[in-house]
Amino acid sequence: MCLALTALGGAAGAQQSPEEQARGAFQRGVAAMQRRQFADAIAEFELSYGLVPRCSTQFNLAVALEEMRRYADSLSTLARYQGDCAATMPAPNGAYVLDALPRLHARVGTLTLRLQPAGQ
Repeated sequence: MCLALTALGGAAGAQQSPEEQARGAFQRGVAAMQRRQFADAIAEFELSYGLVPRCSTQFNLAVALEEMRRYADSLSTLARYQGDCAATMPAPNGAYVLDALPRLHARVGTLTLRLQPAGQ
């Protein structure tokens, strides 16, 4: 009986719209963040953003990435968030971005290669 219920639940879940799937993934990501399970949060936020790109998802993804010490990924996600969402960014998120960008830049190295053709 439990297997039948699980199978029916899976079939009903498959009929959800991308919006509903994205909302569910986002909510699971927020719950994972609250439990400090950042790897799970990242997976859920990436799923949600892939279904329906939203500024709130992008912001939360950047925060979770920083918590996992994935500084380069967090930096690029925050920079993209700043560019994509400046017009609708809540003030607390803007303050976070202004604080986080220099902190993340300090943790991400830069490598410059200068190539010179042979014989020159």
